[in-house]
Amino acid sequence: MDLARKSWLTALVLLSACAGAPDPTALAPCPLPPDASVLATLEGQAGPSEGDAARGSDVFAAECARCHAARIVERDSPRLFRDYPRLDCPATAATSPAYLQLAIAEGGPAIGRDKLMKPFAEKLSTAQIADVVAYLLAGAR
Repeated sequence: MDLARKSWLTALVLLSACAGAPDPTALAPCPLPPDASVLATLEGQAGPSEGDAARGSDVFAAECARCHAARIVERDSPRLFRDYPRLDCPATAATSPAYLQLAIAEGGPAIGRDKLMKPFAEKLSTAQIADVVAYLLAGAR
């Protein structure tokens, strides 16, 4: 194999290897606004009972950050969906507590979103969900 062809193949291999590496400075996208029809069904519904944002931070780190980390590089999961929104956005903090509770407890389809967002009602207690909601409403920082 001639030197030019070897150099070209080496460059192609290196480019391919680097193309899949996330940019450590890149932020994941913020979520889309809540679906208006879902918000309408929740109108007047109370959100979860008072949660604790500090405990919610721990639950978020353990259960949510795999998909909803702010920085793309933090997503070390082998899953194929790497563009799930980060949840430290101003729009998240302004979202209805009932909407956030529904999204966490019932999963993506309950709020008109991706079915890959699984329901957490069987994995997290009502208090843990309230804690995560409190954390998100506090700005998820």
